[in-house]
Amino acid sequence: MRRHGHTDQVKFGRQLAQFIVDQLGGAGNVVMVTGVAGTGADSDRNKGAKEVFAANPGIKVVAEYSGMWDSATAQRVTAAQLPSLPEVDGVWVSGGTDGVIKAFADAKREMPVFGGEAENGFRKYMAGTLTPQVTGMSIGQPPYLSVVALELARAVIKKEREKANLTIPFPVVTGSALTPGETVFPDLPDSFFADFTDSGPNAILVLCQQAATDGTPCPGATLSVKLGTP
Repeated sequence: MRRHGHTDQVKFGRQLAQFIVDQLGGAGNVVMVTGVAGTGADSDRNKGAKEVFAANPGIKVVAEYSGMWDSATAQRVTAAQLPSLPEVDGVWVSGGTDGVIKAFADAKREMPVFGGEAENGFRKYMAGTLTPQVTGMSIGQPPYLSVVALELARAVIKKEREKANLTIPFPVVTGSALTPGETVFPDLPDSFFADFTDSGPNAILVLCQQAATDGTPCPGATLSVKLGTP
């Protein structure tokens, strides 16, 4: 049987929703911008978010629509929705977060709190590199799962770990953890996904930009993967 690292998409939805609830003090109007309907990740993320919102009766979901995990699509459909929406205090976005922000800015609407994906553009808005600056939490589906899976396989072969699947926490960034060149990249496109690396003192692994964009080894660095306690 194969052993591999994976992520919990229901938890993805819950984490973003809980951030919004906490920021709003448990009360406010929230919009959900979902992903591609019928996919497992979309269903799981939506499930997790709705569980959190349902547990907080002061939260009212005033709109739910698909942004197709695409910034341009999310911007277009959000722009179409905004004229009919009341004041929006928080937006939960499964993908296309920077597009949703642009729609709010173009409509000259007050900026809500955002819980969204790992688009570099979103993180630029969070960091204030792009204006208006927004309050948000950025979570990504990490492409470094493949690196973790290789390290897990090595550890199992070397009998350093028992054979068992491993659930990897998502790389999470809030405003206080935004560092240019590490978790947000001012010189890279808005569409670039910045979740190729983890960050913080408990990072699963840390990769440099060159490794992600060019496949170039990080200068002067030795790659270390933290698999946690078996």
